Amino acid sequence: MPGLPLAFSPPGRRGDRMKTAKKTERNEEVLEAEALDFYRQLIERGLKPFDGASIDFHRKRDPVVFIPGENPVIAAVRKEELLDFLKTNDVNRVLVDALFPSRVPILVDLLQHGIEVHVLRRPSALAGFKAMLERRYNKKKNKGKQDGNNNDKDKKTH
Repeated sequence: MPGLPLAFSPPGRRGDRMKTAKKTERNEEVLEAEALDFYRQLIERGLKPFDGASIDFHRKRDPVVFIPGENPVIAAVRKEELLDFLKTNDVNRVLVDALFPSRVPILVDLLQHGIEVHVLRRPSALAGFKAMLERRYNKKKNKGKQDGNNNDKDKKTH
């Protein structure tokens, strides 16, 4: 495009991505500030925090780790760096929001390295976990029946 400055980018492209990234960053900063404020309010009311780190796992994002203390820490940590991050911050215990099969290898690794793992037992999370296991079981069971039926058809035609 002759006559346009080199920094020009068509609308709906790079500029929008930059705005979205800045907005996401601001949202994360606001959420972090709210979480720290909530933590301070709990302390002011005399409630004792968990003696360790809390880990909030996400499906498509890095886990968020909260370490209470005089200078509380909230950080998104890559799964493969979680153990080193916890050891660096002298964490001996972690509290996990819910137990799901995809998290088991990470939690086993923490246990093998001497970090206690505590899991919240929420009825809704347990019900969801049970339902997921039942769906997987039924899917495998139905697949086995279908495979058996296909084999029977093959045997009859030959």
